[in-house]
Amino acid sequence: MVEGLNGMVGLKLERMSKNIVGLLTSFNDNEGIMRLVYNDVSNPLETELKIDKKKVRNPNSKESRIKPYPFDFDTTQTDGVSIRAYYNYGELNSNETVAESDLHIDIIVNKKLWLINSKVKGVPESLVRPYEIMSRVVEVVGRSQPNTTKRFKVNGFQHLSINADYDALRLYLSYFSVETRHA
Repeated sequence: MVEGLNGMVGLKLERMSKNIVGLLTSFNDNEGIMRLVYNDVSNPLETELKIDKKKVRNPNSKESRIKPYPFDFDTTQTDGVSIRAYYNYGELNSNETVAESDLHIDIIVNKKLWLINSKVKGVPESLVRPYEIMSRVVEVVGRSQPNTTKRFKVNGFQHLSINADYDALRLYLSYFSVETRHA
């Protein structure tokens, strides 16, 4: 890696796709995220997953709901929940290293599925599905690469109205890589 701005190390272009795939794999490995995304029922956390995990890991599969590109705002899909992770913005420096980059993670939920029922210590309670997904996504992102110098920083989120059937939460992340010097 090449030294970039303010003592940071830039992101090599060839690492960009590996970072996205790594995040998508982490989301697919999280049982809570998977239940909230694939169980289109009122109690997704108490319902067993009835999916072929190999098929849903392939973003080209019809069954996949976790994808590496933005959501189609004009969709007519019947999918109830979807997660999208993609780079929204980046600046290159003179040696083809990404000096800065922003990543979006969109959590898109059919309005009929926003509220869910769950039990905490045996007591029923209502929860908001996209916030439950966001909580787990932030946890996964925070530990995504613990033994490396690469990090995603969650900067905030925004509620988005998509269309008549869907609303979303968009997480705003920055990618940075901390320089390490060997003595």
